[in-house]
Amino acid sequence: MIQKPSLWHIAYGEDLLDTTRSGDSLDSVLPDCAAIYMWKRRLRPPRTALVNATHLLEWCLDLTRTPIGEIRDVSLSHFLHINSLELSGLGLPESKHGDLKQFLQTPKNRLWLAKALDELSIHTPALYVGESGCLPERIAQHIGGQSPFGAKVEESSLLDWASLNLYYCDLGSGTGSKKQRTALEYMITQLTVAGMTARPG
Repeated sequence: MIQKPSLWHIAYGEDLLDTTRSGDSLDSVLPDCAAIYMWKRRLRPPRTALVNATHLLEWCLDLTRTPIGEIRDVSLSHFLHINSLELSGLGLPESKHGDLKQFLQTPKNRLWLAKALDELSIHTPALYVGESGCLPERIAQHIGGQSPFGAKVEESSLLDWASLNLYYCDLGSGTGSKKQRTALEYMITQLTVAGMTARPG
């Protein structure tokens, strides 16, 4: 079977952050286009976590506790209001720590886990879905903390731009109107969970 090129492209958050920190415009690494985009977690451990089993186990524990969604200041009815609700894992149960640490004793197993988790990244739910008439400009706003999602990443002790991937779909010549883009954004938010999107579409 011949595989067609994907409409979805990926950019690593750490590369986008490095580009903005160096003073370069993001249009040097992202197409200047209208797009629908998603921020997803990148499950690749940093090199420092691969040094030994203890470091990688600690990174895995943080990974399993990292939030994937939140609800803030929402009225569900005339008598029910949610100030804050965070969706995240409970972390790895204490009973699993020893077994995982034992598995991670060898460099071969640590590298295997790093590769398996990195490849799992594409299958995780989106944290945030958005739309933009100018992708580089909007992503720069996120990375600069000038959007609600960007501010969440800046405030988080468990999320940072290096641990996120940007997936985007260039709308090409069919850029459509703002209303059409927000309709697409809303549908993709529904299909990918996107638990940190405060206002879909």
